[in-house]
Amino acid sequence: MDYATENKIILKLNENNYRYTLIFVAMQNNNIEMFELLVKYSIEKGIKLIIDENDIEKMISENKKYSSCKLKSISEINSKFFKLICFCKNKNLIKVIFSRNSYFLKRFKEINENKRKGNESKDYDVLEIENKIKKIELEKEKKEKEKIRKENEIKKIELEEEKKEKEKKEKEKIRKENELMKIELEEDKKEKEKIRKENELMKIELEEDKKEKEKIRKENELMKIELEEDKKEKEKIRKENELMKIELEKQRKIKEEKEYKKLEKKNYIMEKYNNKRDNNETILTSECKQGNIEEVKKLIHYGMNINEKNKDGDTPLLIAFKNGNVELVKYLFSYKLVKEKVIIS
Repeated sequence: MDYATENKIILKLNENNYRYTLIFVAMQNNNIEMFELLVKYSIEKGIKLIIDENDIEKMISENKKYSSCKLKSISEINSKFFKLICFCKNKNLIKVIFSRNSYFLKRFKEINENKRKGNESKDYDVLEIENKIKKIELEKEKKEKEKIRKENEIKKIELEEEKKEKEKKEKEKIRKENELMKIELEEDKKEKEKIRKENELMKIELEEDKKEKEKIRKENELMKIELEEDKKEKEKIRKENELMKIELEKQRKIKEEKEYKKLEKKNYIMEKYNNKRDNNETILTSECKQGNIEEVKKLIHYGMNINEKNKDGDTPLLIAFKNGNVELVKYLFSYKLVKEKVIIS
């Protein structure tokens, strides 16, 4: 049993090996110590011993022919065994399966009745074993409690470690969440900064667009003004052209008129020259002698020299004086005072 305990081997106490169970062997050999060891081992390992009265009867019946079987009937089992088995049964350490006409049940009733009445004979060997069993139970209970205490301590440590681990994980989780939150806040900050910059750029673009529009508006206004000025200039040019055209037309007419007058003058002078009878006279002196004041005016107007002399050396004024033509003299005087110095002689 010590070997089995050391090597963590669980022995099969209730198994029937070669016609016998371990308890039956202890009972037929009247070996209380062996029974005590079986009970102790079963208590330590938490194994419930089973005593089947039917199997015991069968084993006694089948093994009578063998000299190794020392029991002839159940009644030959030592009374100490019955007391110990009854004690263990009452302690729920042994399960007893009674036969139909159970001798075990009869003996257990007697033992329990004597205990109740206090008539039980003192069997110190049995009491010692019972005390040992109680001690084993107490020891087991103590060990169980110690085991439970240790398990509780381990559990407490595990719970503490689990708590610490949980706290650690929670802290790590919180740390990671804080880091993520920090990252998110940083990203949010960057995003806001990006949006702010975009808004600034948009604002700048809008401002530039506004300036551009204002520039275009001013350019359009300038263009409009220029177009208006150009229109005015064109209108001015048109008017100037019209005026120029009118002026040209006027100049053309004046020129034509001058040409006509020149031609008329030329024709008139040619006509006068052709009609002149006295070759000693100029055309102007000839008209002065004739007293034709209107013709004189016309000839002077056509550019005839008012101081031109005839072949006799007489000027138109002198001729007017000689003829006593006062009106012609006045005209010649008035003309000469304006144009040039009058030559009388």
